[in-house]
Amino acid sequence: MDDVFSVHVNLETVLQDPNEEPCIIPLQYLRDITNNFSGDQELGRGGFGVVYKGVLPNGKMVAVKNLLSISLCLEREFKNEVDNLMKVRHKNIVRFVGYCCETQHKYITYNGINVFVDMPKRLLCFEYMTNGSLDKYISEESCGLDWNERYKVIKGICCGLHYLHNECEINGSVIHLDLKPENILLDENMMPKIADFGLARHFSDKKTQTCATSLVGSKGYMAPEYIWESIISPMADIYSLGVIIIEIITGHKYGPSGTETFCRDFVESVLQNWKKREAAPKYASLETDYQQIEICLKIGITCTDFDRRKRPTMNKIIEILNTWESTHCYVGEESRPHASQVAHKPKELLEITPLELYFSLERNKRVPCIVKLTNKTDNYAAFYFGVTKAKNNYLIEPTSGLVLPLSTSFVRVTMEEDHEAASWDLLCGDEFLVQSIAVWGYTAIPKPITADMFDGMRIDMVQKVRLTVGYTPIQTPSRSLLSDYPSSGAPSEDQEMDYIEAPQGAEGISQTLTGTESARFGICLDDMAESEIIWEEVAIGERLGLDSFGEVFRGEWHGLEVTIKRFLQQDISSDAFEAFRTEVGIMKRVRHPNVVLFMGAVTRVPQLSIVTEFLPRGSLFRLIHQSNNHQLDERRRLRMAFDVACGMNYLHNCSPVIVHGDLKSKNLLVDEKWVVKVCNFGLSRIKHSTFLFKQDETPEWMAPEVLRNEPSDEKCDVFSYGVILWELCTLLQPWEGMNPMQVVGAVGFRQRRLDIPGSVDPAVAEIIKRCWQTDPRLRPSFSVIMAALRPLLENMPANQPTRKRTQQTDD
Repeated sequence: MDDVFSVHVNLETVLQDPNEEPCIIPLQYLRDITNNFSGDQELGRGGFGVVYKGVLPNGKMVAVKNLLSISLCLEREFKNEVDNLMKVRHKNIVRFVGYCCETQHKYITYNGINVFVDMPKRLLCFEYMTNGSLDKYISEESCGLDWNERYKVIKGICCGLHYLHNECEINGSVIHLDLKPENILLDENMMPKIADFGLARHFSDKKTQTCATSLVGSKGYMAPEYIWESIISPMADIYSLGVIIIEIITGHKYGPSGTETFCRDFVESVLQNWKKREAAPKYASLETDYQQIEICLKIGITCTDFDRRKRPTMNKIIEILNTWESTHCYVGEESRPHASQVAHKPKELLEITPLELYFSLERNKRVPCIVKLTNKTDNYAAFYFGVTKAKNNYLIEPTSGLVLPLSTSFVRVTMEEDHEAASWDLLCGDEFLVQSIAVWGYTAIPKPITADMFDGMRIDMVQKVRLTVGYTPIQTPSRSLLSDYPSSGAPSEDQEMDYIEAPQGAEGISQTLTGTESARFGICLDDMAESEIIWEEVAIGERLGLDSFGEVFRGEWHGLEVTIKRFLQQDISSDAFEAFRTEVGIMKRVRHPNVVLFMGAVTRVPQLSIVTEFLPRGSLFRLIHQSNNHQLDERRRLRMAFDVACGMNYLHNCSPVIVHGDLKSKNLLVDEKWVVKVCNFGLSRIKHSTFLFKQDETPEWMAPEVLRNEPSDEKCDVFSYGVILWELCTLLQPWEGMNPMQVVGAVGFRQRRLDIPGSVDPAVAEIIKRCWQTDPRLRPSFSVIMAALRPLLENMPANQPTRKRTQQTDD
């Protein structure tokens, strides 16, 4: 009894005094306070153990982490976590209050022999966090925590991670390596605290990075260099922090990747969502909140840069947040900063582009102009964007703001529809004035920033840049390279071929077919009587190949040559069966000369199969890359490219839209007349649920957003088509010599693209480049691609010689 009382006193002392060292806790005491590790006391479980709520005799609570089974690996994990927890003390790090390290001797029967075995027990004890883990509070902008609460969480996580990286009372820093919302706990005041140091590494001051011997962590939060190169550095935690910041602000794990425009549009979309929420009566109109949200979003985006050298350090992130808070909380009657706080010689402060803004004269067309403000200095730049002369009405968003050192901000200027009639020279005469001042590091800037702030300042303190306005003439349709023509046929090699017109109405925002929506296509097997094929009526011939879900055979059915794809997994609960249902449902309803013809399906286990027409020339991939490809002259290859575009245009114009998702030359078959047909679609939504590729998957053709496991639409097929067009032009295999994970890194995160040789027709090269745009919205539709290819095909003479293979370079 005295021992129990002593343990209780020690534990209560540690809980009350942050300076007390964690204590050793007997196993029996932990059993007592958790009701013998009752399921009713369970708080959560992970890969290494289960966490229970422990109730002390005085009513106070603790969290007890019980490691499930102690192998040599888990013994090291336990020792590692205890070592790290002993060294860290911070308000944003969960408090470690004690541990249990006991070995029990049990008498058991093993192989008919009675033996004693050692049963190691390893437990950790922490302060109890009333509000649980952060993942329970992740939500979209429209609901959940308000902005002040979310910012408090972001700032607390940053402070805790800054402590681990820079302020630990040890020689060096601690790298967490498993930072995620589940490992961030919230106390009764919603103060965040970082927990779970089982994977953490200690770095000495002289060591900046190392290599992992095995890959452990949480998918979606691990840095790319850690996944693919096993590199461990503080930047791995910075990447995880960026993902968490974006997730806290938006409710979604993934932010933008790629072009500056894409990032800008992402930030603007998030801000609009927050403005809708704060427009509600219970919220005050806080313009500064939006600027603070933008600052945090930009931090999150920068932290998730694929190149770890471009990510900010925790010192830099804390400096940005502290500086913003100092300007945010400015109170006083002075309407402008003191002269001593303003930097001189501001001529090169902000680089502003463009200096001339052009707006369309078309009615009912409000196309905004984007003005880019680039701060190339080490100072903070406060700016005000105003109108000095205007005949028209303009919407400017935002009118003022703060541009961080060595960063960029954007202003959107939109002319209202009731604009003045333009003169023949298309000059407008309206003018804008952008005024800016440079401010030293932690100075306070008055809020809001107004034009009056700049009045009376010395001329050498204020940068003033004037922007002029002009009109663009109304464009009449012309036959440009990528102009949008109606979908129609193109001349075949010998005669005009009539193509089935695609369904109308897919140019706007379209519905997209996924595996979960397959019921809309009537995929229930009970409704397949008209498509049912009896297995015994099919004669199986030679095996043609293997894909991700089944074996492919040549065969015969009622005297017709057919292709039979028999699914490998016949389990009705498997992904393969769902893929079977999806593919059958799609193929039942599609009919087009450039889509493989569906004959029927065997729907009875264990012979689940799809039967289609037989195309004797096999896959386009085989034809392109075989040594004897002299029959593929330039005109024939261009014709093949047009065939693929026709088939995909049909699929994308179905309602709902059919996204192939796995478009590649291996999934394109060629008939005896060299007509190319699309096959194997409808599977990708299941196959590509993760970016950790299997060996038989082919990232060489995939769009960067698919490789990053981000949401995608039909424009991912357009990117893949660009790779196929490149194959047809160069007769080379894409990314030859690189393994799949290297391709994922190069295309998905480094924004690299295949080299287009100078021998490729410039018009075709332009189509390829447009297909490879990082922002999916900038990629052309297949109807546009068809319109661009048609005149090239018409003007190309027949029997062009096959060009020699062009060597692919790897820069």
